[in-house]
Amino acid sequence: MTSHPAVQKLTDTAHTSVQTFLSLADIVINASERLVALNVEAARSAVAFASANATPVASTDLQAQFSSCVAAHGKGIDQATEYLRNVNEICVQTQADVAEVSAKHLSEIGESVQSLFENLPALGAVGNFDLVAQAPVAAKTPKKAA
Repeated sequence: MTSHPAVQKLTDTAHTSVQTFLSLADIVINASERLVALNVEAARSAVAFASANATPVASTDLQAQFSSCVAAHGKGIDQATEYLRNVNEICVQTQADVAEVSAKHLSEIGESVQSLFENLPALGAVGNFDLVAQAPVAAKTPKKAA
């Protein structure tokens, strides 16, 4: 069965759109997996950090306990900074991947639409037919008796 070139072009464009959607879904799923792995690792790290730095307050040498607590908080801030840096990297990479796929798709759609517009004159000549000749004939209405 042969199909009209314009229909085939529309079918190809729809197929390309589906493929683009699948690519975008894959990007989002991969980014989600990376974020979940990062969050699990951050939770493990936070629990290990909290358990390692949990010391009861003793009445002797409060100055040393305070300085070790401040140092521990500094390490905690460094870990939080590293976590946020990793989240930022994932977001930036995901945004770049989505932008790349979207730009490619928009370019393909533009080419497809341009091709369809270029072929419109040929489609009009091939598909030209008389609409009036194919219109159904209206039933004659009976005349009213006077």
